[in-house]
Amino acid sequence: MTSILTNVSANSALQTLSTINKSLEETQNRVSSGYKVQRPLTTLLTGRSRPR
Repeated sequence: MTSILTNVSANSALQTLSTINKSLEETQNRVSSGYKVQRPLTTLLTGRSRPR
């Protein structure tokens, strides 16, 4: 039973990291091209304007 829960948790963590990586890559591309970045990554991930 534990291995099933571990795999679900690992898959969830992998998906979260993949999403963060994609957002960071997009932001890096914008910054390197001179495009203005308006919101911090924490806003995109949490929907809040400031991290808690």
